[in-house]
Amino acid sequence: MSHRANVFATFLFALDNMVFVHASLAWLDIYMLTFMFAGLLLYLHEAYSLMGIAFALSALCKLSGGLAIPVVCLHWVVARRSKPKQLIISLVAIGLFFLLFMTLFEFFIQGIIIDAVQRTTDMLRLTASMTFAASSWFSAVRPWVWLIPHKIFTYSGISIQYLSL
Repeated sequence: MSHRANVFATFLFALDNMVFVHASLAWLDIYMLTFMFAGLLLYLHEAYSLMGIAFALSALCKLSGGLAIPVVCLHWVVARRSKPKQLIISLVAIGLFFLLFMTLFEFFIQGIIIDAVQRTTDMLRLTASMTFAASSWFSAVRPWVWLIPHKIFTYSGISIQYLSL
């Protein structure tokens, strides 16, 4: 893209209301997106090893950070098709980096060595159990409300009233 288009895209992202709200609340989305965008940029520059590290860190911030991997694979199949061996090795390395970093970070934080595969399985199981049928959370928001909002979102339980459109 041109320099002007890059500056415009950065401007739109930096001044997005949701970025301000989530960054000021220190939610994990901002950190996940930072590593995800870094991984996508590294992929476009064909730095596949560093891309794997960035995507692993993105998924460690929030599991949905791993959703960038299918996007990269789809783009590679449709538009790129260069260095297939290096890309496949890097995609496998993402999982290894994820498990390695999880083990290291847990050791630094809690001082114990964990079974990263079991922890990941537990995280996925708990995430899959979060459905509207199994929850009675008072502030639950259906997915389509994020796309077609009919009201202002409020972030309950926080001393300052945050609003986002």
